[in-house]
Amino acid sequence: MMWRKGLNDSFYVDTGMEFPETLDYISEITEKWNIRNLHILHPKVSIWNIPPSPRKYFLPCTYWLKIEPFIRFIKRSSIIIKSVFLGDRGDEHSERMKLLTKTLIHKNFAISSIVSIYPLGYWRDSDVQQFIQRHNIPINAIYSKGYDRVGCIFCPYQNFENLEKYNPALLKYLLLKTNSKDLVDLKNNLSKIFIKEKI
Repeated sequence: MMWRKGLNDSFYVDTGMEFPETLDYISEITEKWNIRNLHILHPKVSIWNIPPSPRKYFLPCTYWLKIEPFIRFIKRSSIIIKSVFLGDRGDEHSERMKLLTKTLIHKNFAISSIVSIYPLGYWRDSDVQQFIQRHNIPINAIYSKGYDRVGCIFCPYQNFENLEKYNPALLKYLLLKTNSKDLVDLKNNLSKIFIKEKI
């Protein structure tokens, strides 16, 4: 809701691996709240041929599919960005927790001239649910299908048991594409592609 407080530009990076429900949700929210200046960015690398990350802090998939498109936009744009608001929460990942327990405001890891601000950094799941109910905020339909995260479909941290129910044809494609024999093998093979290591 930061745009109501004077936020000028919003950004969404479509990695090419988004749930269809997520893209529908972006369109719904943009129209319902009349969000202006939404910039939808896209990576320039193939999801199946991701180079190693040039920055130690970022996983290869995170850098090339999410961070690099934003850096490229900033370099080519006349828009001056001094700060960005990010929706990361500490309880989503142990590394985020280490970072956000120190401060909710710091220099952006990708572009040092930009300050990153994490207004939801200390929020728990219950805080998010209360806020959604209090302000009657629509939610992404993918949550109703058993998912607790709406990141990239092919992310090795994703719940592929749900994908087996939600889209068995896509799961079959992934198994064949990665030459995987089962879900455990699939997670490891996707980790090698996107993270460059096993999980």
